[in-house]
Amino acid sequence: MDNKEAINWLTRIRDRLMTTNSKQYEALTIAIAALEQQEKDRWIPVSEALPKEKAEYNVTIKGEYGLPPYVDACYWNDNDNVFEDWNGYYEDYIPVSNVIAWRPLPEPYQEDKA
Repeated sequence: MDNKEAINWLTRIRDRLMTTNSKQYEALTIAIAALEQQEKDRWIPVSEALPKEKAEYNVTIKGEYGLPPYVDACYWNDNDNVFEDWNGYYEDYIPVSNVIAWRPLPEPYQEDKA
């Protein structure tokens, strides 16, 4: 069972409990939110899918010359089917064949206002 399937099952169970037990309903809501966040944050292999919209993403790039793979933030350019890496004042194009996986950028850190 993958996260999407688990989310669907838990949502159906939670919705049946809505009027009978508020603590169980709250616990299931928290579990569903955690699974949804985990699904949103997961790495997507390029063999599975490419981004659907132009935006910035984290990418894991194949290492070269015996170096291990590394993570960078890149812009997906679907017109040219490449990721673009900004290094200072120039753009470096990274072909999809050099990318192992990608995921949306995480939300920026925000300090609690408590």
